[in-house]
Amino acid sequence: MKCNQVRKKLSAFVDEQLNPREREEILTHLNQCAGCLSELEILKKTWDSLSVWERIKTAEDFELKFWERIKFEEKKKPSLITTLRDFGKLSPDKWKELFRIPLPVPVAVTALILLGIFGGIYLNRILQSQQNEATVSTLSNLYSLNGYSTESLNEILLTGGSQ
Repeated sequence: MKCNQVRKKLSAFVDEQLNPREREEILTHLNQCAGCLSELEILKKTWDSLSVWERIKTAEDFELKFWERIKFEEKKKPSLITTLRDFGKLSPDKWKELFRIPLPVPVAVTALILLGIFGGIYLNRILQSQQNEATVSTLSNLYSLNGYSTESLNEILLTGGSQ
């Protein structure tokens, strides 16, 4: 038996709810695995520490009423089918109930989207102005060479402009 299988069954092992074969397999594993044995000891210590607490006396029908209340509360929640069927007839209160997202979340998402859009526009303008400056610089350099002949331009390029 593997560790994850043993650890899932340790509680049932402590409560003696396993069949003899499973119990024997777990015992064999515990004799070979220090990690699972440690988990078992922690589980036993936890149950021992809880046993010191006094049991509270409740009404005889407490558990029955408890589960009835759970069922009642679950029936109050609309099912997905009911919600979809009545989708067009939802009141503002029902809409609020459907979308119980705290207000800061949509506000933060909207702010991030706007920041991305305006940041992109700003960066685009900066990049375009730098590109325009480079183009203007290149064109002005080309215009300054207009008075030279082709041979003298070759000499400038070959000698690096030092004559």
